[in-house]
Amino acid sequence: MIGLVAALATAAAAATYPAAVEREAIVAWLPQATGLAPNQVIAVTASSAVAIVSRTRTPDGRIDALLRALPLTPEATARGGVLAWQMRLEVDCRTGEVRPGGTIGYDSQLAVGDGAPLAAAETAWRPPKPGTPLESARRALCERDFPLPLVAAGQRLAPAPAAPTPPPAPPGHAPKPQPQQPAPPPLLAALRPALPAPFSAPNTALATASVAPARPGPRAVQVVSSSSERETHQALAGLQRRVAALPGLQARVEHAQVHGRTVYRGVITGFGSRDQARAFCETLRRDGRDCLAR
Repeated sequence: MIGLVAALATAAAAATYPAAVEREAIVAWLPQATGLAPNQVIAVTASSAVAIVSRTRTPDGRIDALLRALPLTPEATARGGVLAWQMRLEVDCRTGEVRPGGTIGYDSQLAVGDGAPLAAAETAWRPPKPGTPLESARRALCERDFPLPLVAAGQRLAPAPAAPTPPPAPPGHAPKPQPQQPAPPPLLAALRPALPAPFSAPNTALATASVAPARPGPRAVQVVSSSSERETHQALAGLQRRVAALPGLQARVEHAQVHGRTVYRGVITGFGSRDQARAFCETLRRDGRDCLAR
C-alpha cells in the first residue's frame, strides 16, 4: 500500500494545470499537457475541460465519438482520483439523442496506459441534459454553428483525424511483431474517493478577455410573451447560461400593446443570420420551450 501511495504521488506530481480556469490560460496549457487543440474542446465545467478526441460516422448515419475530460486544478484531480476520463458517445443527429458508453479513468493526462472502469455504459438512447458537456458534444457534432468555448466565434470543431496507414512490408518479409509492454496499474483510480461526473456537470462560462467580442448580429428570437413582466424576466433568467455561452447575444424585455393590453416579450438579440436564430430556437424546442425566430 505504501508503494501504491508513493506511485500515486509521483503520477499526480507529474501533472500540470492551467494557471487559471480562464480561456487564455487553458488555451496556453492544453496542447503541451494533453496533446489536444483548443478547437477540440466542446465544453468547460467548473473543474474540467471536455474535448472530442475522434469521431466517425457509422453505416446507419449516426456518429461514434470519443470524449476526453481533463481536470483543470489539482483539487479536481484529488476529488476524481484520475488525470483523465474517456467515454465513447454515440450521437443520433436526426433525433437529438445520445447513448453514452462506459467511462474509463486514466493516470495520465494523455489517457494512455491501462485505464480503470469508472462507470458502466448506458444501453438506452436519451436526450442529453441541457447545459452539460453531453449536450455540447451532441451540438458540436450535429450543428455547424456550434460555438466552441476556447476559440473565436466562427471557428469550427477540429476535423476528425485520419487513421494512420502502416508502411507496407518488403516483399517476402512478414511484419515483425511488436513486443507488448505491460500497462501500469491504475494508481489514481485505485485510491479515488468518489465517482466523478465530468460529462454531466454543468458547463461554465469562461472569461472572454483573450477573444475579441463578436459583433452583434441583426437577427433576434422571441422566447416568451406574457401579460406578466415578472414571468417574462424569469423566463429570460432561465436561459441566461445559453445566452452567456454565445458571444454577442443579449436578452431584453420588450413592451407591446395587443388589443389594448400590455404584453411583455422576452427577446434574445444578436444572431448573425436567420439560420443561426432558427438553430437556437430548435435547441429550445427540443427542451419543450417556445421560440420564434424574427
